[in-house]
Amino acid sequence: MNPLYILLAVIVFLVLILALFVVMLLIVQSRIDPVAYKELQKLKRLLPKQRKNRSWNLLAEQLYPLMRKIPIIQNLLAGIRNRLMTLYADNENLVRAQSASMTMTICSIIIGIWLMALLFTSSWMIRIGIILAAVYMGTVIADLLIGRREKKLLYGLSGLLLDLRHEYHQTHMVIESLERASERTSPLIAAHARKLAEVLASVDPEEELRKYYDEAPNRYTKLLAGISHLILENGDGAWQKGDSAGGERSLYLNALSKINEEIRMDILRRERLDAQLAGIVFVAFSPLFFIEPLRNWGESSFPVMGDYYASRWGMYSLFILYALMGAGFAGLRLVRGLDGARGRAASERGIVRRMLRIPVFNRWADRLSPPDYTAKYFRTWSQIKDANVPISVKELYVNKWLLAICAFLLIMTIQFYMHDAARDRIIYPPQLAASAEPVTTADYHEAQRTEFEGQAVQEALRLELSDAEVLPFMKELAQGKPFLPLGYETDKFVEELVEQVETYRSETYRWHELLVALAAFYIAFSIPNLMLFFRRSMRKWEMQNEADGFTAVVSILSGLPRISVIEILDWMHRYSHIFEPQLLRCLIDYEAGPWTALERLKEEVKFIALERIIDRLQVAAELIPIKKAFDDIEKERSFDLEQRKLQYEGMINRKISIGKMIGFLPLQATFALYLMVPFGYMAIQQLGDLAGVTGGL
Repeated sequence: MNPLYILLAVIVFLVLILALFVVMLLIVQSRIDPVAYKELQKLKRLLPKQRKNRSWNLLAEQLYPLMRKIPIIQNLLAGIRNRLMTLYADNENLVRAQSASMTMTICSIIIGIWLMALLFTSSWMIRIGIILAAVYMGTVIADLLIGRREKKLLYGLSGLLLDLRHEYHQTHMVIESLERASERTSPLIAAHARKLAEVLASVDPEEELRKYYDEAPNRYTKLLAGISHLILENGDGAWQKGDSAGGERSLYLNALSKINEEIRMDILRRERLDAQLAGIVFVAFSPLFFIEPLRNWGESSFPVMGDYYASRWGMYSLFILYALMGAGFAGLRLVRGLDGARGRAASERGIVRRMLRIPVFNRWADRLSPPDYTAKYFRTWSQIKDANVPISVKELYVNKWLLAICAFLLIMTIQFYMHDAARDRIIYPPQLAASAEPVTTADYHEAQRTEFEGQAVQEALRLELSDAEVLPFMKELAQGKPFLPLGYETDKFVEELVEQVETYRSETYRWHELLVALAAFYIAFSIPNLMLFFRRSMRKWEMQNEADGFTAVVSILSGLPRISVIEILDWMHRYSHIFEPQLLRCLIDYEAGPWTALERLKEEVKFIALERIIDRLQVAAELIPIKKAFDDIEKERSFDLEQRKLQYEGMINRKISIGKMIGFLPLQATFALYLMVPFGYMAIQQLGDLAGVTGGL
């Protein structure tokens, strides 16, 4: 059935339902007493109103146990729940409600896209592409919804720090200030503030802090918890004397100001990126809905373009478009940021790790990956380390071989399908459907001629005639057919039938198609390395962001009286995402020798901004006190803040440019491969026909 008729029937059905409800409303209103109705409305206004959001959360919370039993939805629900647990400070009811609500939203969008694919497209290849892209869009929407809540948490933390400063000015007590500040903020932030106050007031705050660091929603709450504990343990001494105010400056207030600066810089970065790149994913997704309308318009307006779409070049063009869309989706995910990429990478590598537990598969992986004593192994390991991807060399090569084999088999399947489709077009010409309802005698003869072409080719193939026997056989079949032209045109028609038989027999797999499949194998085999290179390029900008954060952390800690180098390294490790493995290795090796451990850390990070901090830590570990090693860090901070603004502006602009280029590439490729190239093909065909006509004159 035509999808347009289905859509029209649905619209008519909805209009009838709406009309029925309107009639029922009019009947009910005619039977209501106006005076009694007004009195009832007055009484309802006096009752406490239930917020719609609260009722929706209650409904979502009730649906949560049911959604956990549905096989596919339960995995999506569990992933969203794990990411929301830290944001809502273990508020189980709110976590369940928000998880179920977001899961229902994502599933509704995915199902809606699937219905659009089934109603408005007729090609199953395009439908499958839209269905797979819709699943990816579900993950993108989940990232957007959770990212919005993370920004809301950052805004709330910034406000909490301002309230905490105000309360600390009055009380000079950390725990009481946290409790009083929690009463002035939103429920989401108040839960985190109360939990932090409970941790600091516990019997063993150090043990509780270690647990809290594993559950903290972001790096800034870790900093707030750590500095609050240090102030409780060591007291809030003077940070410097004789400043512009002529008095002493509080260490705690100074730390709160610097943490708030980092939060606001992060908020600005997220807002700019989200504002510019929020809709670019949908732009990269949109060509899937343009492919079939462009093809239908081209075939109806220029029938010659239909030959291009049905040819092997048209199939290759469609495959290239799908490959560009997949690469665009992966690239946009990296461009948007690396803050949460570690968890996603760990979940994605879980399948490969489970496969490697199978002994046969593990032995196969050992043979295909380079040995650990070769230079190739160390080059690959260096690429993985620079990209900060938590996988081994063996896992990388398993991904490379699986992706390459899948691409090779897919290309070969497409090539065999193209040969079968070409043979089917010869036996069952597509023009037959267009001439199925002839209006004039010429149309009737054209329909019979088209049907005769397919039958004649089928008969010649069935009899397995040799090349010399095909021409006499076709002349014998063409004799006495009233719908065929006479004279020279009949001979030309017979020659075309002979060419179709030859074309049918020549539609076999050829050696150059195997080269195309091998080229696809090589390209797919190189894609993981290209992704590592691209990820390393994106990571360089995040490295600068994290190094600037280390400067803020060190400037806070260097003013504390009894701070040590290993404690500063521990704080940096706690704050870090990008350099976390290197800092952890340095902490493990620190007891064997501070200078050697820090020197190895410099060699591993290979980043100038961080190397300067490590140089000062080396000096402070063995030669001079920490406060003297970082005595000029506050003087440089004003210049560093201005420089950071310029660096952030350039980084964000480059990310936006790359994101837009990647996002618009599939759309541009769609118009190029599905409009410009077919127009060129049509022009070449017409020039060839014109040359044939002029040559025969």
